[in-house]
Amino acid sequence: MGRAALETLYRQMRAHGADEVLDALFALRRMVPDLDDKERAEAAAAVASLFYLDVQDRPEMATVVDQAIRLLHSMGSDLIPQHLEEMRGSDFKALFCFARVLALFGADAATPIIEACKDSDDVHLLVGGIYALTKIRDRSILEGLDLVVGLTEHADAEVRDTAIRALGKFVERFSGDLDASALQRCYARLLAASFDSLPAIRAKAVRGLGKMAAAGALDADRRAEIRSRLEQVLGQSSEMVWDQAFIVRREAAEAAEHLAD
Repeated sequence: MGRAALETLYRQMRAHGADEVLDALFALRRMVPDLDDKERAEAAAAVASLFYLDVQDRPEMATVVDQAIRLLHSMGSDLIPQHLEEMRGSDFKALFCFARVLALFGADAATPIIEACKDSDDVHLLVGGIYALTKIRDRSILEGLDLVVGLTEHADAEVRDTAIRALGKFVERFSGDLDASALQRCYARLLAASFDSLPAIRAKAVRGLGKMAAAGALDADRRAEIRSRLEQVLGQSSEMVWDQAFIVRREAAEAAEHLAD
């Protein structure tokens, strides 16, 4: 593969017009089988640079970003470590694009994501990695349950928020695969997070408790405890106070439907 051809495509990918960038991505896709490992890693980094495009400001570039995600997936799972490394310190636009790429690899990405997050306190990697796990519909993600439970107590609000959301997804999809001890850990953290200082986190925690109820993962004592907590949130308890955030009350009202006798 000629260096000049790659450099030409890299310049074309910096163009302002979506059609020109798309042409470069399609051309690069055809070249990938002929790239050596170093060229492929470099090409992947070039493609990933498109994740920093602001598609809210430039909506015509949304198709470009979607094609970039598909191209990176087609370039192979051996680039997963590179994608994880590039998540460190990235902005949130790029972060969730990397997460979409990782999720496309399914179970093959689960262990690399979990191992990378275990060894890191980089907020961007933790948020993106855990978010990607929630998009993988395979039981292999349960390997990361203890990691996610621990991150629900993280000092960073974005990490806590993402971990609480993930915990809800875990119990919704795989409660039947979790033993009593694991379910208790999930329940305890969701209940505790329903008192978090941030409304978005409280709302996700309440939603997660509702998912546990809907999945039949709660015994009678826990159902009673959750019912009492939801009554507090909705202002229906003897304390006559409610959660000030509408989003939390809305989630509580929906969760209560799963506890109806």
